[in-house]
Amino acid sequence: MFYFLIALHIIGIFMVLSSLVVMFRGESTYGQKLLIYFMIAELAHNAAYTLELMAKTKEAAFLALKIEYLCASMFAILYMMFIRYYCGLKEMKVFERTLLIGALITVILVWTSPMHDFYYKSIGFEKGKYAYHLVLEYGPGFWFYALVSVAIPWTVVSWSLITSYIKEQDKKRKKNYFFIIIGTILEFIVFIIYVLGFFKGYDPTPITMSYILSIMVIFIWNRKDYDLTRAAAYNVLNTLNDGVITLDQKLNILSFNVAAKEIFSDIDTNHSIGEIEEFPMSILFEDSNKDFIFKDKHYECHINKLKDVDGDVRGYTILFSDMTSTYEQVKNLNLMREKAEIANRAKTSFLANMSHEIRTPMNAVVGLSELIIEESRGRKMYDFACDIKSAALNLLSIINDILDISKVEAGKMELVYNEYYMQIFIQDVVSLVKVGASQKGLLMKVDLSEDIPSQLYGDEGRIRQILVNLLNNAIKFTKKGDVNFSISGNYVDEETYELKFVVEDTGIGIKKEDLDNIYEAFRQVDMNINRKNQGTGLGLAITKSLVQLMDGEIHAESEYGKGTKFTVIIKQKVVNKATIKEAPITREALQKTDKRMFICDDYNVLVVDDNIINRRIVVKMLEEYGFNLDEADSGSAAIELSSEKQYDMILMDHMMPEMDGVEATRIIRRDCELNKNTIIVALTANAIEGAKEMYLTNGFQDFLAKPFERIQLHDLMNHWITDERKKYSNREVEANKVSEDELAGVFMDGINIREAILRRNVDLNSYLELINLFYIDGTNKVSQLEDLLEECDYKNYGIEAHALKSAAANIGADKLSEQAKSHEMAVKDSQFDYVTEYHNELIVSYKKTLGEIEKVLKKKKYGQFNDEDTKQLKHAEKNFIMEKISQCLKLLENFKSKEAAKEVDELLKYDLQEETREKLNKVRTYMSLYDDDSAEDTLRELVNNE
Repeated sequence: MFYFLIALHIIGIFMVLSSLVVMFRGESTYGQKLLIYFMIAELAHNAAYTLELMAKTKEAAFLALKIEYLCASMFAILYMMFIRYYCGLKEMKVFERTLLIGALITVILVWTSPMHDFYYKSIGFEKGKYAYHLVLEYGPGFWFYALVSVAIPWTVVSWSLITSYIKEQDKKRKKNYFFIIIGTILEFIVFIIYVLGFFKGYDPTPITMSYILSIMVIFIWNRKDYDLTRAAAYNVLNTLNDGVITLDQKLNILSFNVAAKEIFSDIDTNHSIGEIEEFPMSILFEDSNKDFIFKDKHYECHINKLKDVDGDVRGYTILFSDMTSTYEQVKNLNLMREKAEIANRAKTSFLANMSHEIRTPMNAVVGLSELIIEESRGRKMYDFACDIKSAALNLLSIINDILDISKVEAGKMELVYNEYYMQIFIQDVVSLVKVGASQKGLLMKVDLSEDIPSQLYGDEGRIRQILVNLLNNAIKFTKKGDVNFSISGNYVDEETYELKFVVEDTGIGIKKEDLDNIYEAFRQVDMNINRKNQGTGLGLAITKSLVQLMDGEIHAESEYGKGTKFTVIIKQKVVNKATIKEAPITREALQKTDKRMFICDDYNVLVVDDNIINRRIVVKMLEEYGFNLDEADSGSAAIELSSEKQYDMILMDHMMPEMDGVEATRIIRRDCELNKNTIIVALTANAIEGAKEMYLTNGFQDFLAKPFERIQLHDLMNHWITDERKKYSNREVEANKVSEDELAGVFMDGINIREAILRRNVDLNSYLELINLFYIDGTNKVSQLEDLLEECDYKNYGIEAHALKSAAANIGADKLSEQAKSHEMAVKDSQFDYVTEYHNELIVSYKKTLGEIEKVLKKKKYGQFNDEDTKQLKHAEKNFIMEKISQCLKLLENFKSKEAAKEVDELLKYDLQEETREKLNKVRTYMSLYDDDSAEDTLRELVNNE
């Protein structure tokens, strides 16, 4: 019989453990925690009593009894708290905590009972009918325990269940209450029978509670009607149109709602998420796209990590939203937007092209009218010429406004950042408008705060345009009184200064209802007054766009009939923190630059640029300094040269194919020991915001914006080369003078030759050499641009457009340069439709420029495409010619390009067969482009054919 009782107790323990396993598989809500707590208490109670039954000594049995009280004292109170929660009754915190304290006192009394007889008057140990057991005589402490841990909790449990049963209207829930009441009554009855002494030497309470509670808990747990929060959550999840899946940390499925089942029909719990057919596992990775298409539907998913109190990830919740209809709407909206943008681009392109094309002849009209004014003798002709000039200037102003607003709308308006002196800048602005104010008899007041930093960094040209627009408007709409222009500001941080410009007049003012409309393009408020004043209504629209482009603010205040006040706030970077008062500057002092020419014959310079025209321009400008000059046509070639030779300065182009200048500079600084401390200057065609900082942080010491003038390069050399290494000459850097006859001889339509020669400070022969190289290079680049577009290689297309932009600007082909710039910016902004649409236009302009160059180079006096005069050609035997050609080939094979080039030039002075002369001209062309491999192949072909 003893072993049978032990087996029953072990089975009871197993049942409680099974109940706990079931409970531990779910989430842990408040109700579940209470279930788990009192089941653990009962498990320990039953286990301890089993140990008591198996004890062979009084000490072992009494230790087991102490553990029983430790658990039994808590069990009834925890069970009471759960029943209260299950029945939905109000929480009684004070009452429950008081009982728990009483239970703790009971535990203390039992565990210290050998020291007193308050709980047990006597403790014996004897063999009973089934096993050895303790013989106990209870003291008053036991009845305290019976009251606190048994009578009161079970009374509350009974009252809670019975009152809830009576009030409950739902039949199923009423049945659940009845079942729990029966189980509770059975437990209580068994306990009362034991207390009254009906079971001599054996306590059936632990085993009875284990069985009854295990059955009740499993029943309650599976029903889950005790947790209204959980039930409500599941109800909400199942009503959602979005799929919800919960995973554990090993990506096993814990739960899912109805919508998730509709998306993934084979989903099931206790399976890995990877077992679902066609489930997009990539969405579970951190940096992956969370959108996917499944069964022709677009889904967006959001993944939330479920973390414990220690921050460790315990699982994941995945939300799937069906975005098919939204994607369709977005697709339709994008189509509509694209159509609108195409129409807008067409309008903007038309305005820009029209404005650009009209501006050229208008400049001619202005210039010719000035000539007529100078030459006119009769007063009447003089007046006509003045009227023509005035009208032309007004029309030119309108055209410039249209061009600016079209650039803004097309997103092509760029800011060009430079360092500038604030005092000189304000003097320039005032000088542009003060004549107009004095002609109208207006008083022009200027208040420049002396606390402003003396030198700032920003786009002074666009700020000047903003201020001139506002000041001209103030003068235009003010009949009498004054125009006040104040400039102040304050530091935003140590490196940034916030400028505040205020333009205030005493003019006609603006009505309150019109203030919101003053920035609209092509609109002038109060047309009855404004029709007397010329203008397009674009000034303020352009002004606001420019202010916004610089992340600034513009505000207008006005009182109709009394005047208007415009406030512009723009942030600028500080170059020199010394104030205007501390460091005053004049234009005369600023323009005093050291123009003394010098020689530095032991100075090694490497010029790096993939475009031969740009390289040749720089080399030509540097030759007169006596530098030792090397050239590289790529970043990798620059690295190779830098690893073999030490340079004092490297002039590095930024935009190059395969490896750009920034990457090449990093590698030189890192790997080329000879040039780790060499001065490296960036050559860039994009002087954008932040360019200077970007270059300085990537290993450059300075940068020069292309196209640059001769004096700018001279200043750069003057700055970086120490005086000890310079040998100054008596002359200064000055522009080359080219006669009008020389310019007329090389006239090319669409190419500003005078500007190119003066800007680059090259002589006519050097310029002819440049356009010859441009022509040779261009015949290859035209087809290369077409191939890149056909292959949709937009990255390299943009790089080639960038190179063409600066190369065309260097020879004075300004229109071609602007077109190339538009293509470069379109690639940068991923506007590939623009590239495709206007590619042919670019190619036509390119070919037209090459055609104009070809006309000049074919002229007899320049002789670039003509055979030498046959009367002057020397005669030589064929064997001699072939020996010379072989000699050229050997020189090239031994990497002696310069010597080989001289030999080819010498050969072309002889009377040659037409085919031989043609191939030698090709060799000369290849060598001009530094294509020694092709030159070598052509020479070898000549040798082998003979």
